[in-house]
Amino acid sequence: MKPKTNIDVYLKDQSKDAGFAIRFKKAAKAWDAAIHLPPFRRREKNPVNPVHPVKKN
Repeated sequence: MKPKTNIDVYLKDQSKDAGFAIRFKKAAKAWDAAIHLPPFRRREKNPVNPVHPVKKN
């Protein structure tokens, strides 16, 4: 069995809190969506990043 890391211990402890569990699940869904955006943008040939828009001269 793999030894537990600090994050494993932290998440196990925090998962007892219902509010944390809900926020963690929401964050996981948001992260999953963010991971899927770049290939979609490349496929649609729309590489614009809304956080750092490309400046046009």
